[in-house]
Amino acid sequence: MSRLASQFERLWALHKGPALTKEVTFFPGRRFRFDYAHQAINGFKAAIELDGGVFVGGRHSRGMGQVRDAEKGRLAAYSGWNVIHFTTKCLTLENIRQAVDWFWKKIRERA
Repeated sequence: MSRLASQFERLWALHKGPALTKEVTFFPGRRFRFDYAHQAINGFKAAIELDGGVFVGGRHSRGMGQVRDAEKGRLAAYSGWNVIHFTTKCLTLENIRQAVDWFWKKIRERA
C-alpha cells in the first residue's frame, strides 16, 4: 500500500467515514478502477481517487495520464458516480472531515 493510501485510510477511519471498497471497477468493458468507492443500497455512488505524483512528474501530471483521467471522469459521470480527488497536498484532517461529512449527508438524504 502506498504512503498516500495509508494516510488516507488513517484519516478516513479517524473521522468515521462510511465503509469503502478498494479498487472498484465501475464501467463494463473498461479496466478503469476507483481507488476507493462506496455504493449505498439507496443508489448513492461515490468514489475517492488518490492522485499521487502530481509534483514529481507522475502519471497524473503527464499528457496521456491526463487524457486517461479525463476519459475515466467522463465515464464515471455518465454512470452516475460522484468522484472526489485528493492529491498529497489535499490530504488534510479538514479536507477528509469535509468529505466524510458530505458522504454521510448524501447517504442520509437518500435514506
